[in-house]
Amino acid sequence: RSQSSGTVEGTNDTSSPATASHWTAYTGSESPSQSAVAAVVAGADTSTRASTHSRARVRAKEIMDTRTIGLDPAHGGTGRAIKDRAATFCTWLRAAVGDEALSAGVLDVAGGTGELSLELALAGFRATLVDPRTNSGYLREFQRKRLRRSGMEPFTVQHALFGVDTPAGAASDADLLRRAHFVVGLHPDEATEAIVDGALRHGRAFAVVPCCVFGRLFPWRRHPVTGAAVSSYVDFVDYLQAKHPAIRRAILPCGGANIVLWVPPGALASTPASPPVSPL
Repeated sequence: RSQSSGTVEGTNDTSSPATASHWTAYTGSESPSQSAVAAVVAGADTSTRASTHSRARVRAKEIMDTRTIGLDPAHGGTGRAIKDRAATFCTWLRAAVGDEALSAGVLDVAGGTGELSLELALAGFRATLVDPRTNSGYLREFQRKRLRRSGMEPFTVQHALFGVDTPAGAASDADLLRRAHFVVGLHPDEATEAIVDGALRHGRAFAVVPCCVFGRLFPWRRHPVTGAAVSSYVDFVDYLQAKHPAIRRAILPCGGANIVLWVPPGALASTPASPPVSPL
């Protein structure tokens, strides 16, 4: 494909629209933004539009939650900010994880159009972008030129799921992990917890930068100490970190949601899982 950065190898999402969100791809249900679009196109009645507006307000509140701890809105704003965030995360990965571990291959889960995979490829690492959406891995012209001029191998794209049950015939976690030994996720939205769970289940080191909470979509999540529903960015980070004692926390020097939860290579083997913390 002329717009793709590299080889597209997965085919299990050919029926998914190019505008599908991670949530639609992972659950088959519509996100609030897609419902709003559908309501306008189909001429839905007033009550339906009111319902989508209500969900949109919830979504806006979740984004604003990040400001309560001194952060910019979760996704950072401009295209330049997204590019800089991907480059910053790549630099952090090289410093914290090390080139040797990354050279064994990196799985970029829910990587969208491929900003992080591009940075990894430019740094000389074998990156595989895993995202079920049909437009995943589509770089802009200037990005493709940058990659061609670098002489580096392009990243590959797998239209697949990670960390959840997959349809028959689709690439499994085990299939995907044959390509890579380190798993990453940069603002992977609703796929964040699936990345953490999948990496832990297969004993793989990982680094994920959570962003939006989506508390209404995941009402069963509970804070590991208070037992309260996970409703803020801080709650979400605490909830994810409590999944295993080997998970560490770091801060990226960039705007937006910038907390990294990560497990160094080899740490899972040396740190046995502990039972969850009982609520107070």
